[in-house]
Amino acid sequence: MLDQFDDTLAAIHHLSKGQVKVIIAPHDSHALRGTNDIPCDAYCKKLNGAFLDFYSVEEYRELYKTRLDVFFKHYPSKNFDGRPWSKLSEVILGVDTQNQPFSSIWPIPAGESWICDIATHLHDTINLSASSIAS
Repeated sequence: MLDQFDDTLAAIHHLSKGQVKVIIAPHDSHALRGTNDIPCDAYCKKLNGAFLDFYSVEEYRELYKTRLDVFFKHYPSKNFDGRPWSKLSEVILGVDTQNQPFSSIWPIPAGESWICDIATHLHDTINLSASSIAS
């Protein structure tokens, strides 16, 4: 699947002649509940309905951080000389911590801690610049 995304990045870069950059959201919060026409994903199945645990239970944070590490540190881009996505500033403008974190949930019970933790991981562990991290 990452190869398909990588092909999309290459197509965007090529067709725009390097004039368009993307913001990547590595996960959609709707997949935690199978809502908004987004199917229930592996996290959703493991959470078995307790979707807020994704944000508050350390096990799920670590699983998500591993996902981010694979996406941005370990996957060698087949279209950009084997470089990791964290180094593709010519096509990646930024990374969103998650698409619509805590969508439809108010007040956010454990949210700020999760967002800061994930943003810090993207900055400190994956080495993305602070200006390229969104939430």
